[in-house]
Amino acid sequence: MNLLRYLALNLTLIITISCSWILQVVYRALTELMMRIILRFIFCDQQYPRYWL
Repeated sequence: MNLLRYLALNLTLIITISCSWILQVVYRALTELMMRIILRFIFCDQQYPRYWL
């Protein structure tokens, strides 16, 4: 019974860590996308190379 509780605690810890890691990756991708959109709106009428957008 003690071992089962230990395994359950480890499992919840692993799930929590992986979920927070996935959320961090998604948050980073979303912020990068927002920065690209903002930069595109700022520099849309100026003469910049195409890889900026």
